[in-house]
Amino acid sequence: MDFNDPMLALSSWIGQIGDFGLGLLWRFIHIVVTLCHIVSGIFEAVESYAISLGLIQKYSSIDIEKLKCLAVVVDIEAARDVSKVVELLEWLTTIGVKQVGLFDSQGLLKKSKDMILEMVPRSVLLQETGEKDTSGIALEFISSSDNKEAVVKAANILFQKYLKSRHPGKDEGENVFTETHLNEALRVVGESVHVPDLLLVYGPVRSHLGFPAWRLRYTEIVHMGSLKYMRYGSLLKAIHKFTGVRQNYGKLFFKNVAKTNIKTSSPVKIPATSLEDYAHSPFHYAVVLGDHVGLTRLVSSLPKLTEPEQIHTESDSASQEHLAEQISASIDRRDVPLRETPLHLAVRIGDVFAAETISSAGADITLQNAAGWSPLHEAVCRRNAEITETVLRHQRRSAWCKWRRRLPHLIAVLRRMRDFYMEISFHFESSVIPFVGKIAPSDTYRIWKRGGDLRADTSLAGFDRFKIRRASQSFLFLGDGDEFLDVAPGTLLVLNRDDKTISNAFENANDPISDGEIAGFCSRTSLYRPGMDVTKAELVEMMNWRRQVKTETVGEWRAKGYEVANVSFSFKSRKVRRPHGCSNAEEKEFQPSSSSRRSRKSVSLPAEGVSVAGSVPRIKEKEYVKSLSPSVWLTEDFPLKTEELLPLLDILANHVKAVRRMRELLTAKFPPGTFPVKLSIPVIPTVKVVVTFSKFVPLRPIDQFYTPLSSPRHLSAAVEDQCDVESEETSDIGTSTSSRSSFSTSSWRRLSITGTGKSAQRRLEEEQAQMVDPFSIATGYKWTSNSDKSGNESNHLLHSLFTYFSSMHNYMNPYGGLNTILILIGT
Repeated sequence: MDFNDPMLALSSWIGQIGDFGLGLLWRFIHIVVTLCHIVSGIFEAVESYAISLGLIQKYSSIDIEKLKCLAVVVDIEAARDVSKVVELLEWLTTIGVKQVGLFDSQGLLKKSKDMILEMVPRSVLLQETGEKDTSGIALEFISSSDNKEAVVKAANILFQKYLKSRHPGKDEGENVFTETHLNEALRVVGESVHVPDLLLVYGPVRSHLGFPAWRLRYTEIVHMGSLKYMRYGSLLKAIHKFTGVRQNYGKLFFKNVAKTNIKTSSPVKIPATSLEDYAHSPFHYAVVLGDHVGLTRLVSSLPKLTEPEQIHTESDSASQEHLAEQISASIDRRDVPLRETPLHLAVRIGDVFAAETISSAGADITLQNAAGWSPLHEAVCRRNAEITETVLRHQRRSAWCKWRRRLPHLIAVLRRMRDFYMEISFHFESSVIPFVGKIAPSDTYRIWKRGGDLRADTSLAGFDRFKIRRASQSFLFLGDGDEFLDVAPGTLLVLNRDDKTISNAFENANDPISDGEIAGFCSRTSLYRPGMDVTKAELVEMMNWRRQVKTETVGEWRAKGYEVANVSFSFKSRKVRRPHGCSNAEEKEFQPSSSSRRSRKSVSLPAEGVSVAGSVPRIKEKEYVKSLSPSVWLTEDFPLKTEELLPLLDILANHVKAVRRMRELLTAKFPPGTFPVKLSIPVIPTVKVVVTFSKFVPLRPIDQFYTPLSSPRHLSAAVEDQCDVESEETSDIGTSTSSRSSFSTSSWRRLSITGTGKSAQRRLEEEQAQMVDPFSIATGYKWTSNSDKSGNESNHLLHSLFTYFSSMHNYMNPYGGLNTILILIGT
């Protein structure tokens, strides 16, 4: 027996054990890595959807101005899928990227550029725009063969200019070719090369897939994975990460920048104002000088308005409005530096007497200066509790007087309008997030107008993002009053159909503001001002694949689709940090003098948002500006006018956050005779709210209204579901013993007639909309007082109401009877 045989068997056995152990270890590592990869993929997918929904706040603001040029690299397989490339470009347009280069090594995208330009809205070739700003997105199609000859020619130019005449044995200093030298050489040969700041690579491997290396100078490269599985959140995250990082290029870069005279941003210098800047406005001049005697004399010379309780006719209302405009022309002037009213100036200087005097004279407290802030905002930011209290107290009284002064005219205009029933519906949609229409809230606002009365029914009280608050409410504005309910003309009633309660929204409208609300305003450390700029808005027709204007049937009307270009949404915020030991008083130079006139030649007022050292709290101000791409469908057949719609949007604005933008959007000029029956407005980059005017039915004269004895349960099957909703809502509102209610058997029987086709269903819907008097109130409702509600809720109601009243006069006209009355319902 050979002695080596056991040793060989032992070593073989040990080797097998080792191989088995290594195999187990390899499989274990493989399983761990696979699980980590799966978990990482799930986490990235969840994070991407969270970013798309706007749930991660830090990704909601992107300084897109830092990204001048973006390049996208795709592999050959992805380049053949034009639809995915178009979807990616639409996302980049939504984010606000203005210049994009598309690269694939074989130039497949360049061959499909006509199709891509047609499918991407507001897209143009970068070579056609040059350096001009565009309202859409500028595209450049790149392949591996592009600009090779131009680069060779540029290299020859650099050689001839800098290296050919150099002697080998002589030290003539170091020749460093900078980006500027290369760009100049390319311009000489007639080529303009755009160097990307960020390069996004969609492909299976982590490389630039043949992207020209001489275009990669100070470029960040990010691998995004496969284009087939691209996600909007990942795209937003990559761009946010690029724009949020400070890039250090080194000393040589800044040395070259200095040589090429590149302009860098510098702090904005606001020139100091002088007395001559305010000399043309007596109220501004008196406030700057601290001339209290002269200011009192100016206020006493203004015309006096009649007490609002004594205004009953339309002619009285018109004459008082004319007087109010004369007063505003003097006391609300803004033709001065920073577009400040005299009240703005008094608040900024800290003159309590001037602020009290101007506010009591009827100054408009809601007017904004050039930075977009009202006098109340300025008082809160400067931590001047006394001025804040003064402004708040006069704001409540001024808004109530303004409303009562305009009420007779508004009721008269409303009576002259046609009677109608209208439905406005809204819902959310997204091309990225699935089932968003099922998850997000939706509602239909039902509005009746008859004579001087108005009613609106809602079921959505509001929502914060996707947290829904439901409440079945009806808002009844009784312009003609009601003897049975003992309410005066111009009363706004709020009916809660769930609790069977009714309240008067104006019950405490003329009461002084509470100390608790004043304390709440004074304790604020943050202020916000959203806004939408539509001054440069333009309508761009939507085209289908046949290059024809896209049309769509919206409700009962045929409408053409347009995109609204050059619309921007801004969100400005202020945070106040009060240093320890600081006082409310302004700097001595700005304190009102005890003498009747201050003799000085100039006044260096603190600039907007700039604090006075050692006296005013530090104010940190930020502004986020985002370009929007709303869509609108216009028709010429809708019975209402656009001017009549603007105040109507305030009904929705207090309940739906996104619809607040629609009112500002509609101030853009639409073609004459058209009406927007459908609007699609971005809420966040991937989600839009769609508002549709789905129904408009003329109502009968007032003497033809009737109330059925029971709920209409036997209507035709075509509108069975709608009847169920009607029966549920009208059973509470429409069985009143009021003198308004009457019954007509013949009219009721007409509802049982069924027909076929659209015309029969249309007649049935008209009958259904008119079968119950919408302004009658059931006897089972009980009255409640606003004092029974929480103080915050009641104060918020009145504050929103008065804010709407203060701006409504811009939209008043003899034919817009919906004006302002509908604003009531928005509260």
